[in-house]
Amino acid sequence: MNTMSKVTKTQENKSPANRLMILVILTFLFLLSPNDSFAVSLEKYLESSDTSAYTLISSSTSLLRGKLYVLNVKSQTWRGIEWNHKVGIYIPRNLAYKNHGILMVSGSAPKDPMASLSQYALVIESIGAPFVILWDVPNQPLFGLKEDALIAYTLAKYLETGEEDWPLLFPMVKAVVATMNCVQDFLKKELQIELQKFLVTGASKRGWTTYLTGAIEKRVLAIVPIVYDNLNMPAQMRKQLEHYGTFSEQIKDYTRYGLTKMIAESSPTEVPEIVRAIDPFYYKDKLTIPKLVVIGTNDPYWVVDSSQLYFYDVPIPRYAYVMPNEAHNVSNQAEFFNTLRAFFALSILNKLPDISWKETENGIILRTSEELEYAKGWVALSDTLDFRKARWESIDLQIQFSENGDKMVEFIPKESNLKKNVAIFIEVRIVKEGYSFSLTTIPKVFKKNTN
Repeated sequence: MNTMSKVTKTQENKSPANRLMILVILTFLFLLSPNDSFAVSLEKYLESSDTSAYTLISSSTSLLRGKLYVLNVKSQTWRGIEWNHKVGIYIPRNLAYKNHGILMVSGSAPKDPMASLSQYALVIESIGAPFVILWDVPNQPLFGLKEDALIAYTLAKYLETGEEDWPLLFPMVKAVVATMNCVQDFLKKELQIELQKFLVTGASKRGWTTYLTGAIEKRVLAIVPIVYDNLNMPAQMRKQLEHYGTFSEQIKDYTRYGLTKMIAESSPTEVPEIVRAIDPFYYKDKLTIPKLVVIGTNDPYWVVDSSQLYFYDVPIPRYAYVMPNEAHNVSNQAEFFNTLRAFFALSILNKLPDISWKETENGIILRTSEELEYAKGWVALSDTLDFRKARWESIDLQIQFSENGDKMVEFIPKESNLKKNVAIFIEVRIVKEGYSFSLTTIPKVFKKNTN
């Protein structure tokens, strides 16, 4: 039976009195030291006994002669609710990689999963690896809620009750782990393909899930989190107040429960236990696998330079792919998948690009030993520190050579631009192992001259 049809609970009353009571409870729990607060652990939740299972729903052959399968996967029973997922598997005709695949975490399943999977046929054939799409992360609606509203509700319920399995990110991660189990079993039995490692990717809440999965699951080869630019939550919330004067409207569901205020007011030594449990920043020492962070410059959820608060703290290998004039999505999927394809292959080959940069008082200097096709500087101007509606423009940058033969690219904004706030980043086109793809620096903001 479909999970959503079984859930009949409704959203709790959100009268002003109830909201005030929730805020009082959150404030009290925030004041507790980590040793006194409820012990909540993603690892502990994943270790809890639960049996995953799957059934084959349909199979087909693409126009490009790839093999397509759709499974129904039961990942777990969370708080009495059975979680079921549609899972699409595409095996390309020319299978270059039999032990490594890509797992894309997605939201609610489409009406025709097979047709949706088929849309990726050209991309998957060019990658040459098993490609898995996990839908229904999270299962929704639950309690009459979806997406951020549902996640925020479960975090508030944890803080209200102390029941450790409430945070929705926990079953979301477990859904990914269970799907790995089921896909490995299915491919081994049906096609004698022994899949061992996965590149995991997903956007927004699924990008959040991607980070957490990469920190705790040994079968993850690499991660590509998309438009989840929110690691180091306490600093992120304070930065939103600095740049916007308030929290982003896009995270209003968390603000409604007092969560953003609680997080913003936490000190580095008294970060709430729940934040440490769900914020990938506090798993950073475990994020040693290759990481490609995908960011939209005009993402209304975050601040333009949110990545400054975590990127350099995350262990290498780490790379950035910043999409200019992009909001909370990926419009240019051809370019994105081109970089994803290269990142996947180079992660397997252990030949990731040699690229680094440093930020100076007036610009960015990038260095690489790789072959470059071109270099661009991207720039946006704003009267305020709010760049959400700013227009990004590119200029060609000169590629110089250092004494040891490395390529150097420097981008310094024009002095005349500094009459406004300026945001910049560098894009380079790298050629390596037969792949041509783009990588970038993370955005840097230079505040306008007030003299």
